[in-house]
Amino acid sequence: MKTCSTVTDAINLYSPYLDDTSSTQEVSNEMKGMLRADDHLKEREINESFEQVIRELVDECFEDDWDEYGSKAFVPASLRRSIEFFKALQSLGMNIMPNVVVESDGHIMFTWRSGKNIFSVIVQSDCWLIFSSIIGSERLNGTVPFINGKIPQVVIDKLSDIGVTAYGR
Repeated sequence: MKTCSTVTDAINLYSPYLDDTSSTQEVSNEMKGMLRADDHLKEREINESFEQVIRELVDECFEDDWDEYGSKAFVPASLRRSIEFFKALQSLGMNIMPNVVVESDGHIMFTWRSGKNIFSVIVQSDCWLIFSSIIGSERLNGTVPFINGKIPQVVIDKLSDIGVTAYGR
């Protein structure tokens, strides 16, 4: 079993294991092994936070009915695409760690809050991002493709509007 000292190592090692045919238990076991904490983590706090969130998702949501309300286990392909989404956010200069949860259908949702403003993105297993925002008096919802690690401009703009990224409009 491989041990990763940084979240980047874990992402690079774990990505090939996540395909649409991976069983949830296989994914859980692999992820737990590869994301063992190393005494010398030197990544930024945001990476450490994301690594912890991924560990918790794998530990807590790898079986159906993990919340005792009938929710589905995390979808392995959604987890893989969520890691890709996180990497793409880092390349944009993300400076605020989102809240990351597994939705009841097994897909992964990222949420950012800034004051009364909120922006959420659900990463679907089929390369779609479903987003919803309330920024000031503006409300916007939509579905956009997430292909080849490229975050659509509308998502970048909304993240910029609430101060999550250095780039934007």
